[in-house]
Amino acid sequence: MHTRSLFRSLALTALVLFIFLIPTAFLTADQQVELWSGGLTMACLWGVWRWGPTAWRAYREGSKEPWHYGIMAIVILLLFMIGRQFYQVLYIRLERPEGWNQLPISAFIIYGIMIAVWLFSIATKVDGEKPSKVIGWLAAIGAGITLLMSSLFPILLSKGAAISRVLNSVF
Repeated sequence: MHTRSLFRSLALTALVLFIFLIPTAFLTADQQVELWSGGLTMACLWGVWRWGPTAWRAYREGSKEPWHYGIMAIVILLLFMIGRQFYQVLYIRLERPEGWNQLPISAFIIYGIMIAVWLFSIATKVDGEKPSKVIGWLAAIGAGITLLMSSLFPILLSKGAAISRVLNSVF
């Protein structure tokens, strides 16, 4: 039975990769981004429709359970992914306007995704599981260091971004 499940999983993975490869023969990279952005946006909208009411209820009730943070993280991540998709498609369609380089839209999207990931980090408990206090503390310390670095030492973050751009252009 285990082998059959593994084969089914591998076949599904191969199918998913094949579906991705089909348009690469016919579309430019920007056209592919627009195509898959539409699919991702639809998937994100469905996720928000599915999880949104539960996340709103968890938020409204003060997030009393650890899993509330996970559900809120799902919706926050999906909302920021939708925003990212619209921004990216508009940016490409408007032929990459120079003025948009000065807007903090991309930074805000990254910030929102970071908040969602931090919420995932603290949503560590499910029924019957004893959460590790270490994970919660590491998440809090990581969030604190990120905020401290971005407010007190923005030059370090910009140097890190510059190094990252150089590495990305090399590799």
